Amino acid sequence: MEKSAYETLLKAHKLPEYEALDQEFDIVLIEEGSNPLKSIIKTIHDCLDSHAKHLEDLLHPDSNLSTMFEIENFSEEEKKQTYTNYKQLMFLIRHTEQLLLTNSLNAQEQFLQKILEEWIPLKEQLLKIIIKQKEYWKQIARPEEVLGYLG
Repeated sequence: MEKSAYETLLKAHKLPEYEALDQEFDIVLIEEGSNPLKSIIKTIHDCLDSHAKHLEDLLHPDSNLSTMFEIENFSEEEKKQTYTNYKQLMFLIRHTEQLLLTNSLNAQEQFLQKILEEWIPLKEQLLKIIIKQKEYWKQIARPEEVLGYLG
Protein backbone atom coordinates (compact mmCIF):
# COMPACT_ATOMS: atom_id res chain seq x y z
CA MET A 1 0.00 0.00 0.00
CA GLU A 2 1.46 3.30 -1.03
CA LYS A 3 1.61 6.14 1.44
CA SER A 4 -0.76 8.26 -0.66
CA ALA A 5 -3.44 5.54 -0.55
CA TYR A 6 -2.99 5.26 3.22
CA GLU A 7 -3.30 9.02 3.64
CA THR A 8 -6.67 8.80 1.91
CA LEU A 9 -7.68 6.26 4.57
CA LEU A 10 -6.47 8.62 7.29
CA LYS A 11 -9.01 11.19 6.14
CA ALA A 12 -11.86 8.72 6.69
CA HIS A 13 -10.54 6.79 9.70
CA LYS A 14 -8.56 7.51 12.82
CA LEU A 15 -5.49 5.34 12.22
CA PRO A 16 -1.83 5.26 13.27
CA GLU A 17 0.74 6.99 11.09
CA TYR A 18 1.71 5.14 7.93
CA GLU A 19 5.40 4.97 8.82
CA ALA A 20 4.72 3.31 12.18
CA LEU A 21 2.50 0.58 10.71
CA ASP A 22 4.82 0.07 7.77
CA GLN A 23 7.89 -0.21 9.98
CA GLU A 24 6.26 -2.91 12.09
CA PHE A 25 4.15 -4.79 9.54
CA ASP A 26 5.44 -3.91 6.03
CA ILE A 27 2.13 -2.54 4.82
CA VAL A 28 3.96 -1.10 1.82
CA LEU A 29 3.76 -4.64 0.37
CA ILE A 30 -0.06 -4.62 0.37
CA GLU A 31 -1.57 -4.42 -3.10
CA GLU A 32 -4.42 -1.99 -3.66
CA GLY A 33 -7.79 -3.60 -3.09
CA SER A 34 -11.41 -2.88 -2.36
CA ASN A 35 -11.08 -3.17 1.43
CA PRO A 36 -7.83 -1.56 2.57
CA LEU A 37 -8.49 -1.84 6.33
CA LYS A 38 -9.11 -5.55 5.94
CA SER A 39 -5.92 -5.90 3.89
CA ILE A 40 -3.88 -4.19 6.61
CA ILE A 41 -5.39 -6.45 9.26
CA LYS A 42 -4.64 -9.54 7.13
CA THR A 43 -1.01 -8.42 6.84
CA ILE A 44 -0.82 -7.92 10.61
CA HIS A 45 -2.42 -11.35 11.10
CA ASP A 46 0.24 -12.99 8.93
CA CYS A 47 3.04 -11.33 10.90
CA LEU A 48 1.55 -12.35 14.25
CA ASP A 49 0.90 -15.88 13.01
CA SER A 50 4.51 -16.30 11.92
CA HIS A 51 5.76 -15.36 15.38
CA ALA A 52 3.18 -17.58 17.10
CA LYS A 53 4.30 -20.57 15.04
CA HIS A 54 7.90 -19.85 16.05
CA LEU A 55 6.97 -19.85 19.75
CA GLU A 56 4.80 -22.92 19.30
CA ASP A 57 7.76 -24.82 17.85
CA LEU A 58 9.89 -23.68 20.77
CA LEU A 59 7.33 -24.63 23.41
CA HIS A 60 6.58 -27.98 21.78
CA PRO A 61 9.62 -28.88 19.66
CA ASP A 62 8.38 -32.30 18.47
CA SER A 63 11.14 -33.48 16.16
CA ASN A 64 12.61 -30.07 15.39
CA LEU A 65 16.24 -30.58 16.31
CA SER A 66 17.20 -26.91 16.60
CA THR A 67 14.38 -26.01 18.99
CA MET A 68 14.96 -29.17 21.05
CA PHE A 69 18.47 -27.90 21.73
CA GLU A 70 17.56 -24.23 22.09
CA ILE A 71 14.87 -24.80 24.71
CA GLU A 72 17.55 -26.26 26.99
CA ASN A 73 18.91 -22.72 27.28
CA PHE A 74 15.66 -21.49 28.91
CA SER A 75 14.93 -21.47 32.63
CA GLU A 76 11.48 -22.50 33.85
CA GLU A 77 10.63 -18.82 34.35
CA GLU A 78 11.70 -18.02 30.78
CA LYS A 79 9.56 -20.88 29.48
CA LYS A 80 6.58 -19.48 31.40
CA GLN A 81 7.22 -16.02 29.93
CA THR A 82 7.46 -17.55 26.46
CA TYR A 83 4.08 -19.21 27.00
CA THR A 84 2.62 -15.89 28.19
CA ASN A 85 3.90 -14.24 25.00
CA TYR A 86 2.42 -17.08 22.96
CA LYS A 87 -0.97 -16.52 24.61
CA GLN A 88 -0.79 -12.80 23.82
CA LEU A 89 -0.02 -13.56 20.19
CA MET A 90 -2.84 -16.10 19.96
CA PHE A 91 -5.31 -13.62 21.42
CA LEU A 92 -4.30 -11.03 18.81
CA ILE A 93 -4.44 -13.62 16.02
CA ARG A 94 -7.95 -14.71 16.99
CA HIS A 95 -8.94 -11.06 17.27
CA THR A 96 -7.74 -10.41 13.70
CA GLU A 97 -9.60 -13.49 12.48
CA GLN A 98 -12.77 -12.24 14.13
CA LEU A 99 -12.32 -8.84 12.50
CA LEU A 100 -11.76 -10.40 9.09
CA LEU A 101 -14.96 -12.41 9.42
CA THR A 102 -17.24 -9.71 10.81
CA ASN A 103 -16.33 -6.89 8.40
CA SER A 104 -17.04 -4.21 11.01
CA LEU A 105 -15.22 -1.06 9.91
CA ASN A 106 -15.57 0.43 13.38
CA ALA A 107 -14.02 -2.63 15.05
CA GLN A 108 -11.26 -2.76 12.42
CA GLU A 109 -10.46 0.89 13.01
CA GLN A 110 -10.36 0.40 16.80
CA PHE A 111 -8.02 -2.57 16.41
CA LEU A 112 -5.65 -0.62 14.17
CA GLN A 113 -5.63 2.27 16.65
CA LYS A 114 -4.41 -0.04 19.44
CA ILE A 115 -2.26 -2.67 17.73
CA LEU A 116 1.03 -0.79 17.97
CA GLU A 117 0.75 -0.24 21.71
CA GLU A 118 0.15 -3.98 22.13
CA TRP A 119 2.68 -5.11 19.54
CA ILE A 120 5.75 -3.03 20.50
CA PRO A 121 6.20 -4.49 24.04
CA LEU A 122 5.39 -7.97 22.75
CA LYS A 123 7.96 -7.58 19.99
CA GLU A 124 10.58 -6.69 22.61
CA GLN A 125 9.80 -9.93 24.44
CA LEU A 126 10.01 -11.90 21.19
CA LEU A 127 13.39 -10.35 20.48
CA LYS A 128 14.66 -11.51 23.89
CA ILE A 129 13.51 -15.03 23.09
CA ILE A 130 15.21 -15.05 19.69
CA ILE A 131 18.43 -13.71 21.19
CA LYS A 132 18.28 -16.43 23.84
CA GLN A 133 17.85 -19.05 21.11
CA LYS A 134 20.72 -17.59 19.12
CA GLU A 135 22.98 -17.58 22.17
CA TYR A 136 22.55 -21.33 22.56
CA TRP A 137 24.61 -21.85 19.42
CA LYS A 138 27.61 -20.04 20.93
CA GLN A 139 27.79 -22.55 23.77
CA ILE A 140 30.24 -25.39 23.54
CA ALA A 141 28.32 -28.63 23.76
CA ARG A 142 29.91 -31.98 24.45
CA PRO A 143 29.46 -34.31 21.45
CA GLU A 144 27.81 -37.00 23.60
CA GLU A 145 25.09 -34.50 24.60
CA VAL A 146 24.28 -33.80 20.96
CA LEU A 147 24.63 -37.38 19.81
CA GLY A 148 22.38 -38.61 22.62
CA TYR A 149 19.46 -37.05 20.74
CA LEU A 150 20.50 -38.66 17.49
CA GLY A 151 20.95 -42.23 18.59
